Amino acid sequence: MNSSVLFETDAFGESSGWSVVLRGKARALETEAEIAEAEQLPLKTFVPTVKRVFVRIEEATVTGRGFVFGAEPDHAAIHTE
Repeated sequence: MNSSVLFETDAFGESSGWSVVLRGKARALETEAEIAEAEQLPLKTFVPTVKRVFVRIEEATVTGRGFVFGAEPDHAAIHTE
């Protein structure tokens, strides 16, 4: 519909995690040179299939935050009546 996109990636482990959001303009790579360059990147897909469609995002903003996991808060202390 338009080229404005948002891309989010997250990761977490046993004790921490992070989330990054990129906003920008996207365009499909069209030339064989662009596609060949993209195919050399260490990109991994969830489903191992041949991919010949690539999209490049020119970022406008990148934001992110990290998380440190801890024990669940005491339910009784939070919900006092």
